[in-house]
Amino acid sequence: MGPGGAIVARYASDPAIQLLQDLQFTVGAGPTADAYSRGVPVAESDLASDGARRWIGFCSAAVEAGVGAVFSFPLQIGAARLGALTLYRSQPGLLGNAVDGHVLVAAEMITRIILG
Repeated sequence: MGPGGAIVARYASDPAIQLLQDLQFTVGAGPTADAYSRGVPVAESDLASDGARRWIGFCSAAVEAGVGAVFSFPLQIGAARLGALTLYRSQPGLLGNAVDGHVLVAAEMITRIILG
């Protein structure tokens, strides 16, 4: 959370991803915002597909930035929701079950670190 309770992107792997994260909160829609607000993992394995248009404004910007797929996992323990961990792929495709499991463990570890 940022000043006044606004949701902001705290960390990004590079400037293009930071812009995509910021865009989600500007337009009020995107995978990170959905994972945070709904408290469940959110995935879109092909941002260029017609079915990926659930995030108007985000999908086209992400594809233009070279992103093919996005996966976002809430950072939460019980009802305490702290944020979301979002992963981007340059090519369309799934993470896979093994990677999903590792990301869930990483999200839980990050949440516990944040909580101290």
